[in-house]
Amino acid sequence: MSQQKALLLEKAKGAFVVSTVPILKPGPGQISIKVIAAALNPVDWKIQAWDFFMKKYPAILGTDIAGDVEEIGEGVEGFSKGDKVFCQGFFVNEMAGFQQYTSIPADIVGKIPSNIDYAQAATIPLGFSTAAIGLLRAQPEGGGLNPTFDLKVNFSGEPAIVVGGSTSVGQYAIQLLNLLGYSTIIAYASARHTEYLKSIGATHVIDRGEIPIGRLAEAAKKIANAPIKIAYNAVGDNDSLAACIAAIVEGGQVADVNPQAKNEDSGNGKRVFAIFGSSHHPPHRDFARIQWKTLPNLVAEGKIVPNRVEKVPNGLAGIDEGLQKLKANKVTERLSVDSVEMGSIVRLERVGLFRNVRVYWLAFIAYWGILLFGYDTGIAGGVVGNLYFEETFGIANSTGTINTKKSDDVSSNVVSVLQAGAFFGALVSAPVSARFGRKWPLFIYTLIFAIGAILTIVPSGSNPGRGLGEIYAGRVISGFGIGAITAVSPAFVSECSPKEVRGRITGLFQVMVASGIMISYFINLGVGLHVKNNPKIWRIPFGLQLVPAGMMALGLLTVKESPRYLASIGRNEEAIDNLAYLRRSPADSESVVLEMAEIQAAIQEERLARVSLGWREAFFGKGNAIRFLIAFMIFLLQQWSGQNSVTYYAPQIFASIGYTGTKNSLLASGILGVVKVVTVSTFVAFGVERFGRKRFLFISSMGMGILFFIIGALLKTHPPPAASANDAPSSPSRASQAMAAMLYLEGVCYVIGWGPLPWIYVSEIFPTRTRHYGLALASASQWLWNFVISKQTPIMKTELGYKLFLMFASVNIGALAVFSLLIPETKGKSLEEMDIMSVKLGFGAVDVEQRQKDIMAQTLIHKQPQRQFPSTRNSISSDNKLSIGNTYLPASSRLLSSAFQNCFG
Repeated sequence: MSQQKALLLEKAKGAFVVSTVPILKPGPGQISIKVIAAALNPVDWKIQAWDFFMKKYPAILGTDIAGDVEEIGEGVEGFSKGDKVFCQGFFVNEMAGFQQYTSIPADIVGKIPSNIDYAQAATIPLGFSTAAIGLLRAQPEGGGLNPTFDLKVNFSGEPAIVVGGSTSVGQYAIQLLNLLGYSTIIAYASARHTEYLKSIGATHVIDRGEIPIGRLAEAAKKIANAPIKIAYNAVGDNDSLAACIAAIVEGGQVADVNPQAKNEDSGNGKRVFAIFGSSHHPPHRDFARIQWKTLPNLVAEGKIVPNRVEKVPNGLAGIDEGLQKLKANKVTERLSVDSVEMGSIVRLERVGLFRNVRVYWLAFIAYWGILLFGYDTGIAGGVVGNLYFEETFGIANSTGTINTKKSDDVSSNVVSVLQAGAFFGALVSAPVSARFGRKWPLFIYTLIFAIGAILTIVPSGSNPGRGLGEIYAGRVISGFGIGAITAVSPAFVSECSPKEVRGRITGLFQVMVASGIMISYFINLGVGLHVKNNPKIWRIPFGLQLVPAGMMALGLLTVKESPRYLASIGRNEEAIDNLAYLRRSPADSESVVLEMAEIQAAIQEERLARVSLGWREAFFGKGNAIRFLIAFMIFLLQQWSGQNSVTYYAPQIFASIGYTGTKNSLLASGILGVVKVVTVSTFVAFGVERFGRKRFLFISSMGMGILFFIIGALLKTHPPPAASANDAPSSPSRASQAMAAMLYLEGVCYVIGWGPLPWIYVSEIFPTRTRHYGLALASASQWLWNFVISKQTPIMKTELGYKLFLMFASVNIGALAVFSLLIPETKGKSLEEMDIMSVKLGFGAVDVEQRQKDIMAQTLIHKQPQRQFPSTRNSISSDNKLSIGNTYLPASSRLLSSAFQNCFG
């Protein structure tokens, strides 16, 4: 009989030991699962401490499991070997999770949806089952709210309360109540969880630090818009139960997670029942079958989201330490964690923030250059549209009559020469970045930008021809710096970001772009209102560019070079040190060592494929051509979406739809800037990592297309009156106001999709060694089409009128939306994982088996006394680190280790 490693509880209230046990064959109706990830729960340490549930010893614990189907028992249909599945373990050894293989009844096993990985899947089974049984299961075992998972059931207008809303079970209870349509969902939790709990369905969060448990019922009743009939006690102590009973109305019911609580009537018509949250419990099996049939779809559709995940080291051998930390309300030695709510995800919002604080700082500094990009994008249109500027440089005569052709030419030139310079800056950045890295080239590009900015403030207006030439030259030089920065910064930030938050961090790119645009609009508005007829009209807007440039240059002195770049040039020790610094972990910690091994394996594969890399090899190397095509096309389509035409020439665009006069057009532009900043910040913070890339690209393009069509139709049927010659403002009509509203909504659609996501996407699809070439080409494509759009927009606005908006509508619906559906999803993948994903899609250079071998080779090559890389074999090493199917099992509350195969899930 084959053997496996397992974590055994030797005797009642005894110690955990890693030992060898037989691998049992699956019985009829069962499937054998190779455990890839398992989560810990408070019940695990309580069984060890208090001795309950277990019938015999040695015992194996573990109730949250995710892995691969290894073998199928007799009579099982619907599963194949290799299927990725998740399930709930049980309190008998053959069905427990803290071992390499387990056997589970197939009718209570679900397939893992493609939008989550093993680690996330392993956080779901026990927590979700406990919430679902308590709320949905038929009475008397449950609340009876929806025993058949009928999605049409709706409790609209009714309130509910969850005590312990930030616990693992509490989070699923909130989501289920939201799914049931409850109008008021009150969570009792720490205030620091407020934003997250509201994002998953809570309508109100009562701060347990402000309102003591004894006053909870009173506070909840004030919030509720109707009598509270259902309460969920996710904490399970007596005080919480008493608060729930006090909060509900006569005839209401309380679900209590304490399985040993008494099922009883409280004496005043209020029902209290205990929850035994196991899918294996015979009375629950019919309900559990429906649950596990429905659950994967709910997760796939984003209606149920898993708990947040933190991985911990040392495999099976680390579980005991993890349980002790859970018992003592601690998570890791490096985190400041205070009191933990029972069964909670131990304040992972706080964990994520402080763990990645150095990465956020790096992104903040690197993206000051992106704020410059946004500022330069929005500033020129307002400057050249100023009447004094037009008169000074010969665009308008002294009576205010404008030479339309010359105005269009100068406007397009001042805007577009920046893009021309940026195009060449982006191209040059690739070989420079390959040779000198990310940090110091960014420093040099910032200085180049500053030189250009200085040139734009030199003209005094006394010599119009020379003055325009100086502005053009300054814009070209600034553009060169900006183009290089936009190519290097996303790569720098992406390479330094962990995959769990990479989309959010790299999404700051568009936040900074939108912020720069907004600032430029209001600078133009302020100058237009308060500066009259002197060169400050262009010197102030152009000169203020030097402030963020200086801050970026100084800030770059405080950040580290990219670990992936350092590894690509053989500076491995420095790379490990920088990676450890960014992750705020010891250099020899398992997470750092494993991430480094994966990086080096990918780099080694690329070196073998292309010994000497240049543009030709980078472009035509195996798997790269399609990546470059995607990168080129995504920015071609982005620029033809129409948003940059609106952004660059916002004052003129608003004037064309009826917002005449400098004040009106600039104020309308400023409002557009505010709308975009607020929307993109919200999206990057809460949407990009939750819903992925493809979905929002499609929604974005369809929304923009529909709104541009409405604007074009209104402009055709309700054209605004001609503007007065003296720049006098006029009150916009109802149609003009409607068109402005559509432009604001179009801006919202842009910044939740085609604004930030192309930059995130292209920074993710290239392997390390070609990433600088890929980002350079993507950035060059962006600037090339940016140049074309900025040069042609004034002319198209004059010549096409309303047809311009209809053209943009057609492009969005006919091209951008289709493209969004064709590209692969990258959410939740490490940068090295992209190679594996690409193979499955037919354009990758390395498959899972090859990557596995290469990581193993790297762990052996670099195994040093201070830098030990983890073994990827199913064996126990001298320091008792156990590798489970190339994966380290977890060791803390809701804390997972699912390293190797999780990477390629």
